[in-house]
Amino acid sequence: LLGVPDKLLPAEITQGLKTRYLKGPIHHFEALPSTNDLAKETGARLVPGRAPMAAWLSMAVAAARAHGIEILDGVHNELADKLGFAEECAQGRDFGMDGKTLIHPDQIGPCNQIFSPDEAEVARARRIVAAFDLPENSGKGAIRLDGRMVELLHAAMARRTLALVDAIAANVQGQVAAIQDKGSAQ
Repeated sequence: LLGVPDKLLPAEITQGLKTRYLKGPIHHFEALPSTNDLAKETGARLVPGRAPMAAWLSMAVAAARAHGIEILDGVHNELADKLGFAEECAQGRDFGMDGKTLIHPDQIGPCNQIFSPDEAEVARARRIVAAFDLPENSGKGAIRLDGRMVELLHAAMARRTLALVDAIAANVQGQVAAIQDKGSAQ
């Protein structure tokens, strides 16, 4: 994985990681841990819940974050297993992955829904950011909010959540505009 120190990723994991480098106005790096490749290289079984893969997937996320690159969860092979797909998306999201690679159009909607912050998460992120933006909290490393200690790192996480929400909204607006332009051209 593109310069990841050996101590972060054992050799058997590096065979199961694929990286892409896309050239353009913005240089973009992305990591893609393939559970299929991991299973092939290690002999681990592909089972529901991916318990044999959990440590490797977690290390892949940590390595990607250490290098400032996005990471997408690998494919879910069972096309008819909608519940298993949803569970795997939720697991990847909870591991900290940015999304999931898809192999069928029917997977797009559920994947987008699961990887998108829900209303409660967005509301909490807004409360955290607003609280740290108050003049009385300027310069504080931690505050009390809703009966919990909230640190600056939580504010950074909240800002990332809100940036994701903004990016999703901009993407949706762009899609709507493209549909409207296509409709008016006909």
